[in-house]
Amino acid sequence: MEEQLKKQRETEERTRRELEERKRKEEAAKTEAEEAAKTQKRREEEARMQSLKVEIELNERRIRAENIAAELKKRQSEVQEKFMEEQKQALLEEQAKLKREKTELEGRAEQLREEQEKAQLALAEAVQQSVRQRKAFERANSEEEEFNMMTSIQTVKIIQKMSKKQHKEHNMGLDMFGVTKQLAEREMQVRMTLEEKRREREERELREMEQREREEQQERLAEQAQEQRLKTELARKLKQIIQKSEMGRMSKLRMELQIKEQSTREENLRVERKKYQEELKTEQSEEQRKLAEERFKQAVEAEARIHEMKRKAEQSMREMKQQMERTELIRKEAELEEMERRKKQALVKQELTIRIQQEAQRRQLAELEIKKKMQAEEEARLERQRVKQALEKSRLEEESACMERKRLEQQMETGGELELSVKVRVQKEFKLKREVEKRAKEHKQRLELKMKRLEVAQVRHRMARERLTRVIARHRKSESSVGHVLKQFVHVGQRLIGLEFAEYAL
Repeated sequence: MEEQLKKQRETEERTRRELEERKRKEEAAKTEAEEAAKTQKRREEEARMQSLKVEIELNERRIRAENIAAELKKRQSEVQEKFMEEQKQALLEEQAKLKREKTELEGRAEQLREEQEKAQLALAEAVQQSVRQRKAFERANSEEEEFNMMTSIQTVKIIQKMSKKQHKEHNMGLDMFGVTKQLAEREMQVRMTLEEKRREREERELREMEQREREEQQERLAEQAQEQRLKTELARKLKQIIQKSEMGRMSKLRMELQIKEQSTREENLRVERKKYQEELKTEQSEEQRKLAEERFKQAVEAEARIHEMKRKAEQSMREMKQQMERTELIRKEAELEEMERRKKQALVKQELTIRIQQEAQRRQLAELEIKKKMQAEEEARLERQRVKQALEKSRLEEESACMERKRLEQQMETGGELELSVKVRVQKEFKLKREVEKRAKEHKQRLELKMKRLEVAQVRHRMARERLTRVIARHRKSESSVGHVLKQFVHVGQRLIGLEFAEYAL
């Protein structure tokens, strides 16, 4: 008994040390989580500042583009351009390019949405796995409590039966039915308490499941609303791009007509100047000569004005070509940035895939731990069943021995068979007593051995539960990191869509 108390104290001391170590680890994990939250907040602030810088730069580009468009619109009446067919062909090519870009943009948006859905499904699966593991952990705790209570009940029964056996050795006529009845009532109360706890646990799990389903439904509705907003914004931006393309095409057509009219006027003025020059050579009278000279001067001045207008139009055209080249450079830079963003997105997806694979490995390890724990629980259950059978067998043996002793007492009281001598009865009684003591001693040794086995099984069960607790903690930590990566992925996707719209609008 003292050794058991000593072992129990050692077990309690070891449990206390383990609880203190676990508390220190939890505090360290909490500090690390706070630092990670601060780092995440700082990164989000930096990302927000970066997005503000990009938005300011895009606004500046838009303002410059609007100024250039206003200047070009003001000079439209002065612009002349040649090679009408080439410009028309360029316009058609630009329109086809815009259509291709529109199709590519829609494909990228669809691909991004599919990837986001896949990531959300992976996250939902990880959350469900975490919920299942937490349920298994709670079930293991409840089963351990039941096992401990049943073990304590069996220990009490063993002690009382041992005391009952010792009492029977001194007084065989003692009746233990009252004690047995009390033990049965106590066992019934314990079973009712365990059943009530199990029902409360099931109701709590049902409420938690309903709460999680409501939260998931709200998240899905929010994601659908956000997706609808993104689609509406995409359609609006594409409509603006098409309208601007159509306006540019109409402006180019008007410029081509103006250039054609100015070329016709220039040709007519050249012909008229030549005619006036010929008339100036052929006229003989003074008045006709002066009139021809005046008309010749007017034709030269008109031709000079047309030439000046043509020079200004060519200069404007050169400026417009330079602006188009700058716009093309901006587009190329945007394409390079798009390539960089795609590389970063691919790296993020690769990292996410690696994390998901690691999470799957952790889930497999957790499942293996759960299987091992279930096997240990099954072994403990079988051991409990064997102990129960041994106790029942011992009880039956004790009852049969008690009945035999009572029968002998009755025979001794009533006289029994007169031919049996007192010596034979005493020898039989002494022999029976020695056999009962021997059986009781062997039974006590077997019970002590089984109790030691039960203690070893409890230690193993507790160690398995601690391992499962550590696995679930790592799983929750990895789940939070996966959620963080998914949020970053969604944020980067939204920024990519916003930048593409801004560049196409520019």
